[in-house]
Amino acid sequence: MKNKRFLILAFILCAAIIVVIGLLNPSSPARSSEQEGELSSESWDALPSPFEGITQFGVRNVPEHDVILEASMPSVPKELMVYRVLKPDVDEKFASRIADNFGFNGELVPTKSGEPRMAYVFTNDTHILEVELDGSIRLYRKNLPESGELPTEEECITIAENWLRSHGIYSADLKLAGVGISLIRNGKPAAVGVRFMRSIDGIPIRNAIAYVSVTYDGLIQEVMLTIYDAKPYAAFKLKTPDTALKILKAYLDSGGITPEGQPRECIANYILFKRLIVRNVTLEYFLGKEYVQPVYVFQGEADGEEFTGIVDAINRSGS
Repeated sequence: MKNKRFLILAFILCAAIIVVIGLLNPSSPARSSEQEGELSSESWDALPSPFEGITQFGVRNVPEHDVILEASMPSVPKELMVYRVLKPDVDEKFASRIADNFGFNGELVPTKSGEPRMAYVFTNDTHILEVELDGSIRLYRKNLPESGELPTEEECITIAENWLRSHGIYSADLKLAGVGISLIRNGKPAAVGVRFMRSIDGIPIRNAIAYVSVTYDGLIQEVMLTIYDAKPYAAFKLKTPDTALKILKAYLDSGGITPEGQPRECIANYILFKRLIVRNVTLEYFLGKEYVQPVYVFQGEADGEEFTGIVDAINRSGS
């Protein structure tokens, strides 16, 4: 069950799920002078859905179900800052700097004649380093060690933290988000995955994660993250938690089907169930394609399985 919980913790609902965010000066003003007064109408035109580009397959004619709230609603501000994502210009020079920072001594894999460059891939005898054009990075071993002793979860957390620190990635806003078995070989645990979550002003970013997998004898098996920056964009009014719960219920009642042409306001990892008990409701941030936006996160249990539903927190009604 513990392994299952860790796998569900990894449910992020975003194409680029593993992220390291470097925010600009956190003491920046809540609204920049060039944006002051320009976004009085909280509409989809002013700000796209945080779930833009995420596909969820709906189910028609869903059976009746109960949604039971056994959680206190969070106290939230009237408005919250939205951040614009600034992604790096990824070229060979950028990718080479990443390789140097990771201490990766390998050769750049050339593209085939006439094919566009989709990623910068470096390889050596033991590892592969992939730097995608969106700034996402993956470093992994070609093969697992044949044998060895797997560190405890506590030891793996320390190993992962030390690796991130030694490569300039760890910072005060990075908090432990989950740890558990990430790889099974011959029926036995072969690697432990450690997830760290970023935050802005103490509010966690649901899908801003740095991930490190540790294998036998404390060796790093895999690292996944994305490097980008973000700056304050504008403050937007928030929905109330009660309104967000109504949106979640309506989404589940519809079987997760968003009317054609309408932006998506909600996503969830479970659609079909008889009984959902919501045990925790939090206000968090969500990394989208262009913006980091506030969302409400509903967590609980749907027919014995861990449930996560995420609702757009921006009040787009103008009221």
